[in-house]
Amino acid sequence: MKNVLTLIIAMVGFINYNYATIRTVSNNLYSPGQYTNLQTAIDASSAGDTVYVQPSPIVYAGSGSSNFVSVKNRICLFGGGYDGRTYQYGLTTQLLGITFDSIAAQGSYFCGFSVPNIRENLVIVANITFERCYMNSGVINANSAQGWVVRNCILVNAILTSLFNATISNNIISGTGQTYVFNSSINNNIFYNIYIASPNNVIRATNSVLNNNIFIFDSIETGIYPGFNCTNSVFNNNISYSSGNVSVVLPPVGNTGANNLSNTDPQFVSTRLSVGIDSLAMPALAGYNWHLKTSSAGHNTGADGSDMGIYGGTFPMPNLDGVPPLPQVRRMDILNPQVPFNGSLNVHVIGTTRN
Repeated sequence: MKNVLTLIIAMVGFINYNYATIRTVSNNLYSPGQYTNLQTAIDASSAGDTVYVQPSPIVYAGSGSSNFVSVKNRICLFGGGYDGRTYQYGLTTQLLGITFDSIAAQGSYFCGFSVPNIRENLVIVANITFERCYMNSGVINANSAQGWVVRNCILVNAILTSLFNATISNNIISGTGQTYVFNSSINNNIFYNIYIASPNNVIRATNSVLNNNIFIFDSIETGIYPGFNCTNSVFNNNISYSSGNVSVVLPPVGNTGANNLSNTDPQFVSTRLSVGIDSLAMPALAGYNWHLKTSSAGHNTGADGSDMGIYGGTFPMPNLDGVPPLPQVRRMDILNPQVPFNGSLNVHVIGTTRN
């Protein structure tokens, strides 16, 4: 049944919230949940509870600042992904934004959303995880919080700022945004078409480690670019490349590292390499194959022996649609459409998961 879009039939094992309550939310009339209002479901949740948010043509708003969804407890939120063309009947799970309004929200987990803005509201909330999410032209402001994780996400013209001891892993980070972190790990990302004309539109990392990344620079600059505004950071096993005339040498001045490949074509299976000041966004971005060719200098030459880029490391990119790693009902057939009095309705259910 098409109306059964994302009926969740099991919890994921890595979220160890014993005896937690699970709530479902949908503002889509044709795919109802227990709640129609996401903020109401979140406010009803206690620490450790889980909320499943159905894909919908309607953006989910909240009661926080700027009508963002307000999070005040440690909760786990699953959406249905940010590109529904092949898996969710064309629908996505979109949030207007997220704001953290209490330190009790630390340890919260978000997966499978399109969300433009994420911020803390005058509090410092540690250990927040975003996985398989999409942000276009927005801001992730951690307000100097510790231990945030941004993994398997797509960030387009987005700003990641004031992250300490963060893990930025296996993401595609495209366009004129800014990554501003301290004492952090930045691993196995693709930084696509970095626009270097402005000092703010760069990677700014202090006392951090950058391994197995691929840096693609825009094609209209010339000369030698002095660095990424990085200080006392370590660059190991990264690739830099520009299809134009700019030369980007790794590691940048003021930093250390080894086994980097400067000014080297990464040889993706298929992509569009830097045409002017250009940022790839969805859905065009998902139309390319970001795996490395076997002939690539980055193939199996990461610091851990796997590929550089998003398909190497501990958390290789699972998909480019943001569908979470939860079992979902894909088909349900009624086997006996005529049911006798006090009889049983027999159904055949097929489910899949996107690990």
